[in-house]
Amino acid sequence: MPGRSSPLVARIVQVAVILGCLGGVLWVGAQLFEPAPVPPIPPAQRAVKFDPKVDVSQHPIFGGLQPYGPTEVLPGETGRQNPFLPVPVVHATSTATSTAEVPAPLSPTTTTNEPEPSAPEPTP
Repeated sequence: MPGRSSPLVARIVQVAVILGCLGGVLWVGAQLFEPAPVPPIPPAQRAVKFDPKVDVSQHPIFGGLQPYGPTEVLPGETGRQNPFLPVPVVHATSTATSTAEVPAPLSPTTTTNEPEPSAPEPTP
């Protein structure tokens, strides 16, 4: 029987494979549950204290600070009186069948969606 192996050899191979798998599982478990190394505790440092009664403006480092941001604020548009109201929209119609919505110009006195009254035209 040169082509067939004996059942004893097959059993030995099965036991060897089972023992090898069991050993591998135990080795992986030992690696996973190994305690992590703890670094040494650093030496104690001096505690930083803050005293609000001390005048820091006399310290030389305080004089070397550079201001952050703009040094001058220019006057400009301040925006709407109530920025939480929706932006008024003027509905304009054209000769076409569609309508276009155009945002109304922002003015500080406009508080409603009504259009501003136009000045009467001068008569000649």
